[in-house]
Amino acid sequence: MPEQKRLVLFVEGEGDVAALPALVQRLMARHDGYDCLRVDAQPFRVKGLSNLTGQEDGKWARFLAAASKRANLGAVLLVLDGDCDGCAITTSLGSEEFCAATTSRNLASLATKVGAGATFSVAVVFARQEFESWLIGGVPSLASMYREESGEDFQKLETAPRDAKKWIRRHQKEGYKPTRHQASLAKSIDLDLAIGRLRSFKRLDDAVRELVDAVRNGKHIVSPQ
Repeated sequence: MPEQKRLVLFVEGEGDVAALPALVQRLMARHDGYDCLRVDAQPFRVKGLSNLTGQEDGKWARFLAAASKRANLGAVLLVLDGDCDGCAITTSLGSEEFCAATTSRNLASLATKVGAGATFSVAVVFARQEFESWLIGGVPSLASMYREESGEDFQKLETAPRDAKKWIRRHQKEGYKPTRHQASLAKSIDLDLAIGRLRSFKRLDDAVRELVDAVRNGKHIVSPQ
C-alpha cells in the first residue's frame, strides 16, 4: 500500500473553506483514494483569479511554495469560480481573455516552476459559473426548483452569466449565506447527477481521480496539460 500523502486545497471564498473539503472527500471516496491521499484540514484561501496572476504571476507561485512546506505533500487542487468571461488575464506568459480551459493550462504550467510535476502534483479546476452553480445542478431540491422555474437545460448554468448565490438566496426559505449554508449543501449534492449535468463538475471529479492515481502510482502530474 502506498504511503498516505497530503492533498492541499486552494479555494476562493470563505464558504469554500469548509465546503470544498467536504465535497472533495466525497469524490475521493468514489475513487478509493483514502489509501494514498488525505485532505488537509486547512485550505489556503487565495481569493479570486486576479490575486494569483498579474505581475510576476501574482501570488500563485508563493502560495504553492507555502503549500510545499506542509509535511508529506502529495498534491494541490486549486478550485476557483469561472465567472470571469471578458476579463483580461495577465501572466508572465502574456495577456489574454479569460478562458477556463486555457487559463487552467497556463496556471498548471506555471506551477512547474516551483516543483509541480516533479515533487508534488497540481490540478486546476474552474467552476462554471460559480461553486453555487454546482449546488443548483447537483442538490436535488435546488435542481427541481431551477427546472420548474426556468425550464432551462442545466448546461445554461455553465454558459450564461448569472448570480447563482442570489438565486439560491431567493429560493431557500432560510436564505443563503456561504459561510453558513455552503458546506451542508455540498454534502447534499447528488454526485452522479452533478457529473452528468455539469461539465465543470465532471472536470472536478476527473481532477480528483487524476491526483489520486498520480499519488498512488508515484508519478506526479500537472493537470490540465
